[in-house]
Amino acid sequence: MINNKILEELNLLGFGDDINALETYVGAMQDAAADGEPIVTDAMYDQHVRLLRVLRPDSELLIETGKRIQKKKSKTMISF
Repeated sequence: MINNKILEELNLLGFGDDINALETYVGAMQDAAADGEPIVTDAMYDQHVRLLRVLRPDSELLIETGKRIQKKKSKTMISF
């Protein structure tokens, strides 16, 4: 549920009420980290992703990220 506290957090992070900008920034953070050049701390990244999950749970970016994580996990599992 989107409430005033969530919108205030979005504003404090510098996005005003622009959820698209938040989503774009999360993608940029992911790209930078994948290139070995993270632009924020893990905690800051987690805060942005948490906020995006609340504001746009159907975000294609989050869905694709989840798929990549699951694929990576399945490759690292060892079967006996």
